[in-house]
Amino acid sequence: MLSFNFPVHSAYQIGNSQVKNPFNLEDLSGINVLLGMYVELTQVLKGMKTGMVIASDNGNRWIIVCRVIHSPAFDYALKFPNETVYTMPLPGYEDIDVASVSKNMIRKEEQGIMIYRIEPMGHTEKPVSGEILKFNLEIQESIKNL
Repeated sequence: MLSFNFPVHSAYQIGNSQVKNPFNLEDLSGINVLLGMYVELTQVLKGMKTGMVIASDNGNRWIIVCRVIHSPAFDYALKFPNETVYTMPLPGYEDIDVASVSKNMIRKEEQGIMIYRIEPMGHTEKPVSGEILKFNLEIQESIKNL
């Protein structure tokens, strides 16, 4: 069976917002993408489509909501035609060096590390840094039976 592994570099949560129906993500207009769970993954595919399901070895699953690109880096970021991209503004704090944040994001993308907004499926845990999340057709097909 064809399977892809995605190493987790970091995972974090901003606020507490959950997608009401993670099985229907065609229209993201009603979702507060800014609030929720994020993960930095090493990308081995040419983009991760909204609705893809990734899983950890302990059985936790997350659904990909969208790719996140910080707005100052948008023009320089890698983009894939199969991804839904959300452009996230940086907070307006005086101590944030926008150029440094943009350079860091571009440097990570050159290494294949990208940020995704994810939604946990049946739990509230975020992925753990260093763990490997998997995508395969068996995982994808199993959500149809939920």
